[in-house]
Amino acid sequence: MAARGRPRFISPAAALRFYFRVHELFRDNQVRPFTPLPNGDVPSGGCVIVDYLEVDGCVRGLDDFQAWLLAELYGPTGFAAHQRTVARACAAAQLRFPDRRITLCMLGRMKRLALEAVAARLHRAGLITCARTQGAASHRAGRMHAV
Repeated sequence: MAARGRPRFISPAAALRFYFRVHELFRDNQVRPFTPLPNGDVPSGGCVIVDYLEVDGCVRGLDDFQAWLLAELYGPTGFAAHQRTVARACAAAQLRFPDRRITLCMLGRMKRLALEAVAARLHRAGLITCARTQGAASHRAGRMHAV
């Protein structure tokens, strides 16, 4: 569990939406970037920067494609825009990665695997209560009903 005693986010998706919104601020140089402490520790407390650094540690380790996919799906879209769909991300992936043969089914699997990896890390860090992702739960439930 995290030092603050209770999970900070209700789901992996909520943690990723928070992370990519804050990341957008840092990327655009609107806020001076922060550097983690040399030993890798972050100060304890309920600060946004601490949360960002903790989620960043959970996102690290994904390959470039997985990181891009999660940023595409959970990144900022604006106030009136709806969350991006896997179908739109597939079209964007086909344009961005023309050398890969990306299908909608493959992209859905990649999303699930990347989200499960991040969810497990968030759970170990004490940032969420359960590492089980919403998509994985509904996928398993659908498979049980099909039997």
